[in-house]
Amino acid sequence: MANLKAQINRPSVISTTTLQELGGQAKQKPRVEVPLPQADTLAWESPVWTHVTNSSVQLSEADKGQQKGLQSLFGDLLPTAPISTPFVFHDVHSRPSVCGNDMKPDVVMGLRDKPCIPLTTAAIIDFKRQGKCYDNDENVGKAITYGRVFLQQLPRTLRKMVLVGLTDLLTITLVLVRLDSNAQGTEDLSFEMSACLPDVKRVLLQLLVCEPQRWFVKLPDLGPNIQIVGLLGSGATSHVYEASQGGQQVTSIVMPCASADWPFQTTSIAVNSAQTQDVNCK
Repeated sequence: MANLKAQINRPSVISTTTLQELGGQAKQKPRVEVPLPQADTLAWESPVWTHVTNSSVQLSEADKGQQKGLQSLFGDLLPTAPISTPFVFHDVHSRPSVCGNDMKPDVVMGLRDKPCIPLTTAAIIDFKRQGKCYDNDENVGKAITYGRVFLQQLPRTLRKMVLVGLTDLLTITLVLVRLDSNAQGTEDLSFEMSACLPDVKRVLLQLLVCEPQRWFVKLPDLGPNIQIVGLLGSGATSHVYEASQGGQQVTSIVMPCASADWPFQTTSIAVNSAQTQDVNCK
């Protein structure tokens, strides 16, 4: 268990490039259109949408006294979201972060009926207060860094791209972040921004109806009897997942991050905090 805690608490690697520099680079590039499927037949009805879009008070990110912030208000919206889409939004404030130990976004979009872990995450959403320029250089740089740290955890053969949304729930800007390895074996980071999109609800519905393969989202094949059920934490070289095997609870399953060799042949599973065994992974 001490080894497990050490892996969870090991800090993530974050670029020393400043957020303002990253954001400034992104905003100098031409804006792009992010192709998304139509979602005209879906409804997401809630009086909360009226409140966040027509409020006479400019809402902050977090709660202020009796005034709910955007984070809490979006949490109020989640129970009314469509239930037939491939993806679902998760409020992740009380969950281990999919962006390592040092960065925690507000919301992630993951596969429906699957654990909220990096492997099942297609998009990251970060809220910014209303009444200010939410897509300033620093905030855009932070969005890019969310994407970069997220992708650093995953095998390049599996994922090279993630979508990050910046929004005050009045408008939304989408940032496509790509991370590849060049011939020298070092990181090749690239990013593009959309224009400021005015219909936030429509964009979020379009994201929910995307097919998983659009964002290269899938769980690895660990065999017929092993199921990942949650994320315990992340370290510099491994993720530690909660899993079940043959219907019995398994304390942890350890998988290498992108910095380790991939594809990997075996992973160590600690059963009932006492035993270990190897499982073939394809």
